[in-house]
Formats: sequence, C-alpha cells, structure tokens
Amino acid sequence: MAPPGDVETFDRFARFYDLFPVPTHPKAIRRAIDGRGGLVVDLGGGTGKYTNRVVPDRARAAVVDASREMLRRAARRRLPTIQAGADRVPIRDGTVDTVLCTEAFHHFAGIQDAVLDEVARILKPDGMFLLEEPDPTRLLGRLMRWGEHVQGWDSRFHPPDVLVKMLEERFGKVLKTKSGLFTVLLVAERPRL
Repeated sequence: MAPPGDVETFDRFARFYDLFPVPTHPKAIRRAIDGRGGLVVDLGGGTGKYTNRVVPDRARAAVVDASREMLRRAARRRLPTIQAGADRVPIRDGTVDTVLCTEAFHHFAGIQDAVLDEVARILKPDGMFLLEEPDPTRLLGRLMRWGEHVQGWDSRFHPPDVLVKMLEERFGKVLKTKSGLFTVLLVAERPRL
C-alpha cells in the first residue's frame, strides 16, 4: 500500500474515513475555539468530521486537505474547503486565528518542519495552534504506529516531549498539554511581533 503522503491512498480511503472515531479531546478544543472567534483552518482535516464537531459556525471554518475525495465529503457538510498540501497552504500571511491539526501531523513525514513553518506563517500574532496526535508512549498509540508501519505507511510519530520542543521552536511556550486515552493535545500561540 502507498504511504499516507500519497493522495491516492486517502482518495480511496475517504468513503470509510467517517467510520473511525474522532480524536479524544473535542470538548477542550471546542472551548478553546469558542473563546477566540475568527477563522479556523483544519489542516489535514479530511472529510471535516472533526471540524464539524468542534467549530459550530461553519462559515468561519475551512478544511485544508490534499485529497479531493476527502474534501468532496467535507463539502457535503457545507464546510468551505481548500485543496492543498499542508506545507503550501494558499492563505495569506498572518490571517488565520486558529489552526487545528488532529491526528494528521504524523502523516506529514518528511515535511513536518515545513508544515509547522506554514502554520506559523498563516497564523495571526497571538493566533492559536491546536495539535492533537497519537501518543506513541501509550499502548494504543504504539498499536496505531505499528498498524501504520505494517501497512507500509511512512508515518512519523513523536512522543509528547518531542512535539513540545518542535512547537516551542516556532511558537515559544506551549500553553497547554493534555493527555487522553491514546492522544496528546498541545496548544501554542504565535507570539506577537
């Protein structure tokens, strides 16, 4: 099977994607988003199933994904969509209030640094980045990493302390870290210029 960076893999997988459970911190993410207002970009947002759950006002959300089939399903939810790679988002510098990336970052193997640079570029000063990823230090996270490896995917998982360091390099202090059943949620803000 092709690695997850291969858009065709996700095009084929799109019809089954909504059968899988959503990430484990929806209440915390929704509270953070509700308190901020403005544009929310869901990076690697797939079918928008999670965007739909945590951003109540669809008019202020946009799902960014490279897969046309995933975005077709997001559009059925009446979510605005942008077909693009996570490392080249066609959005002007400093115009996004919140970037959300849930269980997608590990699929950006080989371009993770470029993706974080892109998030920093599109965020407004004081803009918030919410990153939720499987935690490979927990049993279910290890099983997920193993399962993707067995399928031949080149996913790149990081333990929470490594993710914190990656975010601190671009955003300064990580404001919040929350562990769940098999994921970790990190919240950072782009510093004021």
